Amino acid sequence: LEMNGGDFEAALSMLLAQSELLTGTPGSSKGIGAHGVGAPSAALPPQPPAPPPPSVLGDLAAGISSSKPALDALAVIVGKLARNARDHSVSVLHLSGVNTCLKQHALVPNFLQEIGYKASSDFWVYSRPDPAVLVLAQQAIDRARSSDEYQVAAAVTLSSSEADSRTAETIAAMRQRPPVHEPVIGEEAVTRLAFHFNGEARAALERRFAPDDALSDVVHYLVTLEDSRVPPSSSWELVESASPPFWWCHGWEVSDITVAPPRVFDLEDGRRTLQSLELWPSAQISVQRRRGAGVTGGTTQQGNAAGVSSSTSAAASSPARAVGSRLGGKLKPSELLGKVSHRFDNKTPLGGARKHFNVSGTATAAGPGAPSPPSTTAHQASVVAELMAMGFPETRVRAALKRVNGNKERAIELLLR
Repeated sequence: LEMNGGDFEAALSMLLAQSELLTGTPGSSKGIGAHGVGAPSAALPPQPPAPPPPSVLGDLAAGISSSKPALDALAVIVGKLARNARDHSVSVLHLSGVNTCLKQHALVPNFLQEIGYKASSDFWVYSRPDPAVLVLAQQAIDRARSSDEYQVAAAVTLSSSEADSRTAETIAAMRQRPPVHEPVIGEEAVTRLAFHFNGEARAALERRFAPDDALSDVVHYLVTLEDSRVPPSSSWELVESASPPFWWCHGWEVSDITVAPPRVFDLEDGRRTLQSLELWPSAQISVQRRRGAGVTGGTTQQGNAAGVSSSTSAAASSPARAVGSRLGGKLKPSELLGKVSHRFDNKTPLGGARKHFNVSGTATAAGPGAPSPPSTTAHQASVVAELMAMGFPETRVRAALKRVNGNKERAIELLLR
């Protein structure tokens, strides 16, 4: 009942299967004896089969030595049977739950058969107790556990376990810090990122970032999401040379799929702003588990067997640049908007036949008696010029302004979509 979670029918099925294998009589432990039906059979007990040669168990154990969990599980089973052949915890095995590790190697069923187990539907029942066979099995397992192949498997298993533990600690620590602020449309410059997970054609979610945010801020936002929403992460590296330091995931392949061919980002891109990576005003971002990603192990300095590393030598040849600072020859969107918004302030109108007016100026600025053009036309022209200076085509600018009745903020929001 305990092995089957209290399920009466499943427990009864297991007991009947064990009874059939132990007695050799389907459905009943009684047969037709000298006194009629239902009486105990007077047949002589079957002779136990000869134990397998030591070389058979030795070869099987040597083959399983490449899987430490499987060989260790067999060692526990054989040890319990040697102490008590009727130990209920191992006399009937279900290859699931705590025994799942037995499925990690194809030779495990052969080993179980050689020591006296017999398969019955979903169970393995110990039906042929033989102390001599168990002694040979223990010796074969001990030899296999002293082999080089087993020692290598043990080291890999330990490294993977430590890496998983370190990765879990890293993610928990990162989730203690909230993601960057999500800007408000119409009040701040906005970059829209649509995320595609595991190669899905349709975006799973969208999120707004400031163009001055770094790509590492986007990665940090992703790790704060629920595990079920993002691909499994591994191989985190702390980049301490950056200001401020940030974490980068080598187990993820983060790429820009807005246009073909896709552009895959690396650790150095984590330092750069979204605007410098040309992800402003919007982009399609793919996030999927990197093929072959596992325990990278090590740091860029010394190296260790862990899935979390630290880098202080990355980009050591160039000075660290603050996150959100201007890179290359491009202005940040906030600087660009401020520059074009006030370029006509304090300007003196030009003289001559052609009259020019600043945004807030009047006709009197060009001299007495000069005709005054409609203020709405001058204002609309200045708005068009501002938006064109931000990189938008004139046709799109005029169409957007017409659609929102000349409202500059709403036109910017429309153009950024």
